[in-house]
Amino acid sequence: MKWIIIIASMVWSFFLPKQQPSVSSIIPLEELVGQRFIWEVTGPRLSSESATLITTTHAGGVIIMGELTSSEIASLTAQIRTLSHKLPFIIAIDQEGGSVKRMMDDENPGGIALGRLHDNEFCQTVASTSAKLVNAGVNTNFGIIGDIGWNPYAYITNRTYGNSAEFVSNRITRALECSKPILTTIKHFPGHGRTQLNSHFTIPNINISLDEWQKTDAQPFLTAIGEGVDIIMFGHLHYQAIATEPATLSQYFHTYLKDNGFSGLTITDDLGMLEHSYKNPIDTMKRAFAAGNDVLLYTTSSVDPHTLFHEALVYATSSSEIYASFQQHYNHIKEFKRRKLPR
Repeated sequence: MKWIIIIASMVWSFFLPKQQPSVSSIIPLEELVGQRFIWEVTGPRLSSESATLITTTHAGGVIIMGELTSSEIASLTAQIRTLSHKLPFIIAIDQEGGSVKRMMDDENPGGIALGRLHDNEFCQTVASTSAKLVNAGVNTNFGIIGDIGWNPYAYITNRTYGNSAEFVSNRITRALECSKPILTTIKHFPGHGRTQLNSHFTIPNINISLDEWQKTDAQPFLTAIGEGVDIIMFGHLHYQAIATEPATLSQYFHTYLKDNGFSGLTITDDLGMLEHSYKNPIDTMKRAFAAGNDVLLYTTSSVDPHTLFHEALVYATSSSEIYASFQQHYNHIKEFKRRKLPR
């Protein structure tokens, strides 16, 4: 794959300013692209393959998968931090509690059971989970569910805090307050609750108007923005009366967040999930970049991550506009990490 990097670097040089910038101001192409990827790692030890992937792709971060104890996660994150990097790693985990957890010795019940707790107990439970994660070296939790459990038979319902926009929004406020100091993520924007289908296996179509969505499913996410949520994760959900693409690939929904004051990071749900509907993973990756996602998350893709990275290098240098977009996203990620993550 070295020839791909050489060619991409030659093309990249074409887009550099003609005046001579200082050497320190030029961001290496691999760094510019790599910061926009988060790769899966599993424990209990960091494999040599994962270590090589993280370093050679200049990855922006990792997501810890599997079933691990807090001590195993602590060992894994310590190994990750020894790897060479210019910017701090996002070290993330899915620790909702209940059916979705990676730290198995955390007793957070998650979802509906967590949502039903009295306010103080709810806060104590969320705070306990966050403290355990921070102590184990995790700095980001993809664990706050902004979906509304409208349908008791829907796939997502047991993972939600409740079945009304007002109740879920109130729980979101408390979850964000009580999760500090870990970086918080709300998902699955623009809302998974109105479909019975599982977006791991298909792209659910949701047919409500923009006005109805803004009054209901959007409310927990708008609340989160007002409370300063750090990251918003996009779901693979097609609101067909609002946008022509699933939200992950939709410029409309990314612009909507910015227009409503969101200044944190946007991240996709696992892009490998879209391979059941879109048969060209490289094209899907490009569309996810073009939609405006800051970071692309991969855990299940059929394409080798090194190949995804090298194809992203080529894509980043395919036009001056695309290259400029990568610069903008890199600067946004860099500033986010400067403010939010310790060295």
